[in-house]
Amino acid sequence: MQVRIGDVLKQAGLITEEQILDVQTRHLGEKKRLGELLIEDKIVGEKELATALAKHLDLPFVQLGEEVPEPDALSLFPEPLARRHLLIPVRRRGGQLTVAMADPLDLIAVEDIRMRSEYEIVLRVGLKSEILNAIDLHYGQLALGEEGAPPPQVSIESAIYSYPPEAQKAQTYVFISSRPGVGTSHVISNLAICLGRISSTLLIDADLREAPIAPRLGLFPGSTFLDFATEEEIGAVTVDSRLGFDLIPGDLLESSLPRLSESHKHRFLLNLKKVHQSYSHILIDVGAGKDPLLMEIGIGADHTVLVTTPDSVVGTYALIRTGFEAFVAMESNIRQIAPDLKPRTVYSPLVIFNQVGPDDDAQQDFAKIQKALTVRTKDVGEGYRVEPILAGAVPDDRDYMAEAERSHRAYLDLYPRRDASQAFEALAQRLVEIADQNFRGQEDVNRFQRLCDAVLRTHVPSAGTAA
Repeated sequence: MQVRIGDVLKQAGLITEEQILDVQTRHLGEKKRLGELLIEDKIVGEKELATALAKHLDLPFVQLGEEVPEPDALSLFPEPLARRHLLIPVRRRGGQLTVAMADPLDLIAVEDIRMRSEYEIVLRVGLKSEILNAIDLHYGQLALGEEGAPPPQVSIESAIYSYPPEAQKAQTYVFISSRPGVGTSHVISNLAICLGRISSTLLIDADLREAPIAPRLGLFPGSTFLDFATEEEIGAVTVDSRLGFDLIPGDLLESSLPRLSESHKHRFLLNLKKVHQSYSHILIDVGAGKDPLLMEIGIGADHTVLVTTPDSVVGTYALIRTGFEAFVAMESNIRQIAPDLKPRTVYSPLVIFNQVGPDDDAQQDFAKIQKALTVRTKDVGEGYRVEPILAGAVPDDRDYMAEAERSHRAYLDLYPRRDASQAFEALAQRLVEIADQNFRGQEDVNRFQRLCDAVLRTHVPSAGTAA
């Protein structure tokens, strides 16, 4: 039976049921946990809550001002993971790793760190404020080294190429729209929910031309993707969606503003490197592919996912052909720049048909695209092939999706039994199967290094502008 913080505090005599109901009523609709609300309203002190929780769970309470985390323990979990789960490794002894957590009732977080570590996890309860302060202080010191001196300056390329292959975990899916209005934001946010139920998932909303995803889910964060692409500190940019995945929120740029610069490119990749170890799936929404940098990332990622509709078959063909031409140019350059990397010769974008009506036939539309590509891409590049994959189709349910958006809720969360929700579940499983098939037996493929090669060391034409 799952323990609830309200029951723990009532049992400890710190609050009453009436106080709980009053707080929940006054903060109705806020995406915060009860413990946070009680502390904010000064009904319960942070230390009172933590010590009551520790006593109830029969776990030791630790004050990080008195017990300093050890560097060899800190090195076992990356900083983004520590921030996301509000924890900090304290010490390692033999086969045990002691970890202080602000919320050991977060069973998903507990299971996540246990699966990631080869050590037996020994939990302690700590104060959220002290844990965050300790993360800032001790991970910062860890980055400076034992002597407190700044690390030697290295180039961006050298920093990325030092990324150890064994640490690479995430599969990166970049979602590109065949045109504006095909519903990519709904597709990617609902797939993030489904993939988040399988393993850790991060959604990056990098579509700078369409309305951001966060407000549609009832989230109104202060930081956005532009902070992720410009700042070194990424912990504050990542938001817990409360739907099973983390979100780096989007921003909306006016068309008159400049596109992302080369410095954005470098910082984005370095920050993507930081979060790459902490997730199994990273989903990036780049919209209709108007920004050259984001299109480069789309072509170079593990999986390029094209979202289209039955009435956009011609646009989808044009987008795949343009992407294939960019892929050939990119891989040709990579062969010259990094001949040690295993070459890729097949461009296989995944195609998702959205808003499919009862009279539409996604398989037939996909067959038309395949036929056109077979006839019209023979002269693109000798030794290269384009083989798109039909990932699946989502039934048209725009009225209910619009209602979910008005309610600031995810469609899958609000209408889990509708046909489109079942389609999202099937699509998520399909993506995982494709990823497994593509990379089974290919452990020598350094996927993140290849992505960095594609973006940092080659120049790709503005692919996608034809779409």
